[in-house]
Amino acid sequence: MIKKYYKLYCEIENKKNTQRALIEDQPAFTTLSIPDDICHYDKNELRTLTVREMARIQSFPDNFIFRSKVTTGGEYRKFEVPQYTQVGNAVPPLLGEALGKVIKNILTIHNNS
Repeated sequence: MIKKYYKLYCEIENKKNTQRALIEDQPAFTTLSIPDDICHYDKNELRTLTVREMARIQSFPDNFIFRSKVTTGGEYRKFEVPQYTQVGNAVPPLLGEALGKVIKNILTIHNNS
C-alpha cells in the first residue's frame, strides 16, 4: 500500500513538500488547518479536500455549520478563524464524546466511593 501512495505522491506536480494524497482504503492522515496539505486520492481528481470532506474525516456530522469564511489570509487571520482552521484545530467530536464518557464514569465511581 505504501508503494501505491508513494507512486501517486510522485505523480502530483506541485512545489509543496508536505502535500500527500489520501489512500482510498486506509485511515486518513492527520487533518491540518492548511487545506492544500492533503489531496483527494483519485489520481483523476487530484484536488484539495473541501471543508466538508475534512470535517467528515474529523467525525463532524454533515449538518454541523461552520460560521466563517472558508479560508482567509494576511491581516485577516488576526481577526477571523477560517473554516479549514476550525476543522484542523478541532477535537474530533467522536473523540470528545468518548473522552466525556470515560470522565463521567471516573467521576461516578469516585463519587460513589
